Parts: sequence; structure tokens; C-alpha cells
Amino acid sequence: MTNSNFPYCLAITPQVELWDTSSPILFLNEDCIPYDPDGIYADILKDSVVFNDPFPDFQSQEEGAMYVLNQLDYIQPFLSDILNSVHKCKMSDKQWFRIIGMHIYNYISFIHIAYVRLERVKREYPNVYVTVPHNYNPQLFHNSVNFTNTLVQKSYCYLYLYSIVASELNIEVREITCSQCITEEIDTEEIDTEEIDTEEIDTEEIDTEKQSLRTQIGKRFGTINGVRYILKTGDLTPIKRKMYFLWQQTPLYAPLRKKKCNDALLYKGFYCGNPSPQFFEKTKLPWLSLDHIPFYVSSHPQLNEEIRNEIRQKLLDIPDLDEFMNMALKNMHHWIPTDYIEGFEQLLTYSKEHYPWNSTPRGVVTEFSHILDNAFTLWIAHVHEKGTPFHIFQHGGGYHVLNFYTFLCELRLSDMFYVWCNPMYNKGKLRGISSLKLIEAKKKSNTKRLQRNNILYGVTHFQQQLFDYTYTIPQSTTTYLFKNLCDFISNLSPTCFEDIRIRFKHGEKSGYRVQQLRDHFPHLITEGMEQSFIERLSECRLYVAEILSTSAMESFHSNHPTICIWDPVCASINEEANPFMDELKRVGIVFESPVGAAHAVNEIYDDVDIWWNAPERVEAVRKFCDRFAYVAPDPVAEWREEFKRYLK
Repeated sequence: MTNSNFPYCLAITPQVELWDTSSPILFLNEDCIPYDPDGIYADILKDSVVFNDPFPDFQSQEEGAMYVLNQLDYIQPFLSDILNSVHKCKMSDKQWFRIIGMHIYNYISFIHIAYVRLERVKREYPNVYVTVPHNYNPQLFHNSVNFTNTLVQKSYCYLYLYSIVASELNIEVREITCSQCITEEIDTEEIDTEEIDTEEIDTEEIDTEKQSLRTQIGKRFGTINGVRYILKTGDLTPIKRKMYFLWQQTPLYAPLRKKKCNDALLYKGFYCGNPSPQFFEKTKLPWLSLDHIPFYVSSHPQLNEEIRNEIRQKLLDIPDLDEFMNMALKNMHHWIPTDYIEGFEQLLTYSKEHYPWNSTPRGVVTEFSHILDNAFTLWIAHVHEKGTPFHIFQHGGGYHVLNFYTFLCELRLSDMFYVWCNPMYNKGKLRGISSLKLIEAKKKSNTKRLQRNNILYGVTHFQQQLFDYTYTIPQSTTTYLFKNLCDFISNLSPTCFEDIRIRFKHGEKSGYRVQQLRDHFPHLITEGMEQSFIERLSECRLYVAEILSTSAMESFHSNHPTICIWDPVCASINEEANPFMDELKRVGIVFESPVGAAHAVNEIYDDVDIWWNAPERVEAVRKFCDRFAYVAPDPVAEWREEFKRYLK
């Protein structure tokens, strides 16, 4: 029987070296339990308890997200005044919100989630304590991506932030000695070589070109024979576009002329795989690409404690704050990236040198650059103030189906938010338009199915943790999704089991969940993302989507036989999607149970095309795509009509 008054050590991550194993362990949720097939931790785990995490409750997440957004709205004018004072400038509240608003939302979200969890833990287990590595020095964050990636990838920093909240709640924090404690910073220039295709190049040619490239491009990027390179520690590393527009092959940067930009529509950063420039040209509108401008790499300045403490004091002077916000702002000064404080002048200089600051374009559109590129964001804040409309495009398939809360933040950033749906569903700032990603997907998909002989199962991220109010997939969902995957595989027929291929995301082929899956099913065939999804889709007979994400939309739109597992425990969809989901369930495409999905696969596998092309399924998929995965019969004409109004 559990003794709630016992001094439990709270396990916030599954990394055992971060626990105090001299006490019984209280797991924050199921995702904090380590995989232990050999029973190494049996003695440690025998008296452990799993806490009832409050965040599988979707309503709690929604209320938390709205609370954070309201608090952000309240403090933004004060924060703008503080930053204007620090940088001796006069930018408006809206400008500063476009520059730093998303980061502040992420920070307050993280702290609020930790606060709610720890407050409830303390209430139920009053003698609980948390641990933090001895002499751990939290890294200095240089930009917002650096901050969020660190929370996802590095448990030490994640734990350190929890320890700050615990201290504010009078929960004991104990230091532990951790030999593997990592304190180095994330190198924002570092690239995962597993995700990048490289090619053999003439090193002699590089040596002759290196100096001129460094001179022209600020020692960051260059191009030799049409292939773009990133300069790092004296070497040239070849870069080919793979996952993100950040690494696409592009010509060397050339300044944009003011007159040309004033009469143009500008675009940058479409996650849809660098849409063909020919598409924009076909609209016969004056589109200009900004993708040739390298994204900003932070200058890594030293922390200025005097300025940070001044910011802290001014944040604490904000009136009428509740207990939580006082605590959040008390510590926020350290977690503002250097790009917005010590490195702001360098960021501003870079932005002015590379972007057309003296122009007023007719409009600017992006999918991801407002999140990933601070120099672009700074420029957008400037030209929008002068009257240039700024529009954000939906950058993922689940973005308009799931209840995404950063979406509400992005609505505040943009003049229009374009989603993958028929324009007949236009509503306020939400406007429907053909998805460029789906256009590219259908163009590349192979319609011949005669040689397709396997089932492809797409796995969502196993390693993700709920660290901010992004969308309604709770942290413990990773455990639940793993259970669903095992239940699905266990109920496949021998033929289907032999033919199934489990496709993992980048960086997860060596994760403990993958190892756990292989231990469960030694003969299961797994694969990574060596091939693009569309290429891989064209080779399989049936696609099984674990959730209605981008890949499911691509498969639907490519008219590829698809089954989707949609467990209502794992994700929350918006009200507008409910009737369309109900119809997909009725015709046997969407299943709430992985067991039901597996039985359906067993039944249809021999005659997948006959099953898929049944009139009721064709109509259900058509209606769903019209609403959430839309491409017009003539998308070029549609884009031309939509954007020519900005030229009047």
C-alpha cells in the first residue's frame, strides 16, 4: 500500500542517473519509467509509484493554453517597454510580439505545465523531493529553436527548470552527483549527418574557392558548381535539401532591389519540400523568393548579468500579477535568448544587410520562417508596421484537425492564416487554399500498384514530451501509442505480419522504444527515413497512419489505400473535424481501436484496391480532403486569384 507521506524522489525523466535511488521513486507519469528488459533496476523500481498526471485531460490543456495566451496578452506591453528601454528603440507592442511572442508563449507554457504538475504532486505527496545534478550550469540559449530543442533533447536542462519551479513551491531540491551530466551548449550550426545526403567533391577545388566564398557570404555559406555548402571550422560541408528548407541548394545571396520588392509578393520557408519555383511563375504574379537568404546563425555573445538583472527587476514591477506569473517572470530574464538581448544588435545588422528593409512589399508569406529564422522575423515586424500584409500557411497535416494552441498564437502574428481546405470554408482570418505540399505529393506519387507488396506503418515521435501547450497530445501518450502499436502488430495475420514495415522518424531508430519493440517482435522489419515518404508510399500496398498527421493527408490526397488509427485518448480534434471523422469511421478507414484496425487489414489485404475504391469510401475521402487536405482542380489559377488582390 502506498504511503503518501513517505519521502519519494520524483522521477521527471526516465534517466536513472538523475534519480536519488536511495529513496522510493515517484514517477511523474508513465513515460518516465525506463525500459528495463534485463531487470537491472528491479530493486529500485519495486517500491515505485506512478503519479496520476493531470495532462491526459484535454480540458486541462485547453484551459492552460488559454490562460497562458491571456497572460501573454497582458504582459506584452510591459515587455515591449522593457526591451525598448534596453535597446534604446521605439518599436510597437505588435512588433515585439512578432519578434519574441512565440518564445515567451513557449517559456510560460513550460513553466505553467511544471507548476500545475508539481503543485498537485506536493498536495498528494507532501514529502516528495526533486533532484538536480550537482554544479549543473544551465546553458545560454541563443534563439527560440535552441530553447525548445534543448527541452526536448536534454533531460538535464528539463530537470533544472522543474527544480526552479519546485523551489518556488517549497518542494525540496536535492543535488546529486551525475558523472554523465552534460553542460555544453547546442551548436546551432551542427547538422545531423544521418539526415543529409553528401557527395564526393574535389577538395582541391574547395581550397581554391574557399577564400572567395568566405568573403562573399560572411564565412557561413557558399556554392560550388550549384551545390551549396556550409562553412564550419575551416571546412566545407556539402548540403543538400533534405527535411527543411534551411538546407536547400540555392545560389549565392544577391541583394534585392527596393523597387522590385515594392511591387512584389515575397515568400520564404515552405516546409512542403521547397515547392517548385515554376508553380509561382505559372501564377503570372510578381513572386520573389527569399529562400536564397541564409538563416541567421546566432553570434553567441556573452551573458550580460547587469542587463538581465535590470530586466528581471522591471518584470517584477509589472502590476496585478497572480502567484504563478510572479514566479514565472521572476525567472524569465535568464531564459530569454541572447538574440533578443545581448546579440540583438548583431541580429539587427544581419537582418538589415540581407533583407529589403527599405522596401514595402505587397505581401509576405511563409510556413516556417517566422519560427526558425530570427532575422526574417525581425524584418517582418519592420515591414508589417509599414503596411505589408504578412500571411502564414498551414505547415502540417494535423494542424487544422488537431487542437493546436500555438495556432492561436500564430493567428495573432499573421493577417491571414491559410489552411488546406476549400475556400468555401473561409472564416475570419482562416482562409482555405490549395496545399503546395499536397500538390507536390500527388505529382511525385506513383499510381501503379501492381508490384506493391507490403504494409507501411508510420510511427509518430516516441521521444516527444509535453513541455508546452502546443497541441493536445499529452506526455503519457508516447507510452499509450507504443501500446497501441504493439496491440496492432499482435493482431495481424502471419501474412500481414511478414509484410509489414514499421517506419520510424529520424533519430529514433536507436531509441529505447524501438529496442523495446524489437524485443517484443524479434522478426519485425523496421526502417528509417532513408527514402522520402512519397517514394516509400508508392512502393507499399497499404499505408497505416498512427494519427491523422501530414503523411495521412498525403496518402489520402494521393488516393492511396489508407487505414488510420485514431485513439481518442491520445489526441483531441477540433469540433469542425468531428463529422468528417465520424464518416471515415463509418466506412472503415479510421479505427479508434488498434485491434479493430489490425483485423480490418487482415480482411482487406488481398484485395486492397477493391476495398479502397468502394463508392462510399471514395466519397468519404473526397469530403475529408475537400475540408482538410484540399487541392483545387486548377491550383495555379486559384493562387493567382487569391493573391492578385494584394497587388491592387
